Amino acid sequence: MNDLYEAILDKANVRESLIAASRLDATDLEMLGSKVSDEDFERIQEWAFDKIQRFDVQCAIYFGGLLTLVRSAAYLDSRMETFHRVMKELDISKTKAYDSMAIFRAFGKTFLDEESLMRMFPVGALTLLSASNVSEEIRNKAIRMAVTGNYVSIKEAKTLLGIVEEPEFEPTIEPEFEPELELGYEDDGSTEQIDSDDVVEPTPAVAKEMVASSATKKTKNKASRKIWSFETDGEVRLVIELAPHAMEDHISIPEVLAAAIEQYEREAIESDHQLETTNTTSESSDVR
Repeated sequence: MNDLYEAILDKANVRESLIAASRLDATDLEMLGSKVSDEDFERIQEWAFDKIQRFDVQCAIYFGGLLTLVRSAAYLDSRMETFHRVMKELDISKTKAYDSMAIFRAFGKTFLDEESLMRMFPVGALTLLSASNVSEEIRNKAIRMAVTGNYVSIKEAKTLLGIVEEPEFEPTIEPEFEPELELGYEDDGSTEQIDSDDVVEPTPAVAKEMVASSATKKTKNKASRKIWSFETDGEVRLVIELAPHAMEDHISIPEVLAAAIEQYEREAIESDHQLETTNTTSESSDVR
């Protein structure tokens, strides 16, 4: 193989490995990487992601700890103003700052005493578990899981907190053709069959285009998982939540918006029709 990747497989120091890699240009590094076997690649990848996981949590602990040191001394109004001003100048959001400080307060001592536990949590799970309304009992349970070798994912953290994820909403798509209607019969309640000579069969090219158009329309309709509408100051506003597959299917935002507007207009027409029917029924009752 080569000295660089052999050293990594021998559990080399991360800093030394990165220094060696930084001294190579992209072509040389790719050439060395191409000589790594599939088995060694799996080991190298495991080594790298283990370090990334630990560094991510370590960064949150250090970040939150340093901010906590400064924040604890900023008890005067003038100091607090300076504290927030410097965070703004460094482009540190208040959400990230206070989440990191909460992680440090909740897990700082445990992780700094036993750094190997850092690789057992993603930062997202720590953010959930470090919230002020989470009991120490739940946090200790999460730590015990990590000590016994169980990775505490975001999903596991939500389970510990009793957070139930709602199933994904699948919008109901109206069929474009009534299933009970078959080609060759009239839609007037009769069973009289239309003369087969009057039925024009589409050419293969046209039929293919019709099928593709139908499939594309259904895909776009399913691209929006939820649609809310509300009126304010004479304006109708739509709030659209994209379905997870929308971007994977390469559906553009304008296409999703057009499908959502079409659905909203269809529902509005149906709502107006129901209202007219209700009013007509009510007026008939008053006349009687």
